[in-house]
Amino acid sequence: MIPYFYFFMGLPCLLVVANLLLLNFGRKLQFAINTLVLLAAMALTSVMFYSESSGIFLNVFSVGPFSLFFATILSLGILLVDVLGYENNLRYSDFLLLSSVVLLGAYLVVFANTLVSIFIGLEIVSLPTVF
Repeated sequence: MIPYFYFFMGLPCLLVVANLLLLNFGRKLQFAINTLVLLAAMALTSVMFYSESSGIFLNVFSVGPFSLFFATILSLGILLVDVLGYENNLRYSDFLLLSSVVLLGAYLVVFANTLVSIFIGLEIVSLPTVF
């Protein structure tokens, strides 16, 4: 069985790659893909609430019910921000790319078990402020 951590780290990476590939396409396609991926993440999170905690990478990251709860809150927040950005932003493709990078870093912080992994997650969250 694949650990849940791979799933949660794979979704934001998939969003980043999809947004890079769809940079020149329409806003509607990007919005639809992002919405579907985030809704899939929230649906699978609700199924995983009843599982046991599992650690990965020498227990540097762990997935448990409490971290899944915060991952659901983060996914809902990014989905809400993407919907608001779709209505108000002319450079929506850049906005989606940066919000996907923020989601990746926030997931790292939520699933972190050590101080170093929290620091790496916070650095990834602050990466879009450079642009």
